Amino acid sequence: MTRDRSTDRSVRPLTEARLRRIAAYHLERWESSREGLRRVLLRRVDRAVRAGVGDREALAEIVARIVEDHVGLGTVDDRRYAEAAVRRARARGGSARKVATVLAAKGIDRETSAEALRTDETSELDAARAYARRRGLGAWRSGPTDPERARKDLAAMGRAGFGYDVARRALADAD
Repeated sequence: MTRDRSTDRSVRPLTEARLRRIAAYHLERWESSREGLRRVLLRRVDRAVRAGVGDREALAEIVARIVEDHVGLGTVDDRRYAEAAVRRARARGGSARKVATVLAAKGIDRETSAEALRTDETSELDAARAYARRRGLGAWRSGPTDPERARKDLAAMGRAGFGYDVARRALADAD
């Protein structure tokens, strides 16, 4: 039998000290943006509120204080987080457009995202090649490529956020 966490009465009340421990534990394990840490803590707050052991507004103020404290300490840095995320995504074949969208979903503002993309040394063509290689598209496909398959590969590159010219060059270029 599964427990319904929305009505779980065994949820312990959240205190500021407990929320700080939760934040520290999260940051020990994962790099996080300001918004990411806020969301993690607010999920815990919401769970406690659903269980009837907390006041959302009071706990949300504590969460805001904790997030700002971590920003002040430097354990949460949106710029550093964005640069690392851009490096990882571009190395795996993420287009600039796709990476910017993912960063926006993580709560990174446009300016920080754009700056991280500008400082990354991976060109759009190199990222497109990495994507095609990872997915086995175009020149990285084993076996013959018919015109229909080539059209589908080009469409996949477009859905990944690459422009037509870059996608066409990446699919044709296996070196």
